[in-house]
Amino acid sequence: MTSCGFARCRIVWVVIGLAVIMRAQPRPTPPPSFEVTSVKPHTGDFEFQSPQFLPGGRFTSDIPLGATIALAYGVPVGSDRLVGIPDWMRGLGGTFAIEAVAAPGAVPAGLSPQAREQIMRPMLQGLLADRFKLVVHRASKEGPVYALVVGKNGPKLRRAPIEDENCPDPSTNFAEACHEFFGDPRTGIQGRAVTLADLADELEYSTDRPVVDKTGIAGLFHIEMKGWQPLRLAGADAADNGDLPSLFTLLDQFGLKLESQKGPVAIYVIDHAERPEGN
Repeated sequence: MTSCGFARCRIVWVVIGLAVIMRAQPRPTPPPSFEVTSVKPHTGDFEFQSPQFLPGGRFTSDIPLGATIALAYGVPVGSDRLVGIPDWMRGLGGTFAIEAVAAPGAVPAGLSPQAREQIMRPMLQGLLADRFKLVVHRASKEGPVYALVVGKNGPKLRRAPIEDENCPDPSTNFAEACHEFFGDPRTGIQGRAVTLADLADELEYSTDRPVVDKTGIAGLFHIEMKGWQPLRLAGADAADNGDLPSLFTLLDQFGLKLESQKGPVAIYVIDHAERPEGN
């Protein structure tokens, strides 16, 4: 056996030790992904199809791509927290019919719609990266926000007649789905069984800054609000809705209010995207 000097032998044993450690370490688990995907340009004049995270790990959508990206990253559609949407992603020209199915067992049966969505959102992010070459980075900046808080006289909320684990599946009974609002700021909104975090997200669609739930109240509630003056509107649109009450006034009936605060705001920036190739 050939001998070696102390320094050389020590280097050899260090290299061997590192190789053993590296082999012993488990390989990183790949991010969850859909097993089968289909992406086709929107055709015809039919209405957009709302996205749905369905049982069995199935996803369907037919809306403008910018809105799909917002959904994938948990940002309200139209929010200023999604930056850099190219013009080609907007309107009918940027609308794509997307269908995808996860591998069997990837999305366990019996999950609530909200839990299922949490599992499938990263899958949707991966689909967008694969089919649209989408590159997004997350940044954080200090900025103005609205904090949804409890008013001085306490909350006046009506509990929903259902618990989260008993929520119906939106694919079969969307009108009774939990965590969903129906309507719009001009005509009013209704949520059969929604959290106050859901309410904060819904209000952000029509406010001029992000809305953060700081009530500390958990659970599902039945919330109905009449139409109000959206804070995002200006000019002619604002004049058309000038007779509607303010959002701040309407929230008071629930014992809630919006407080102007400064806080960290999560921003998602689109760095790159391409039109998809053939399906």
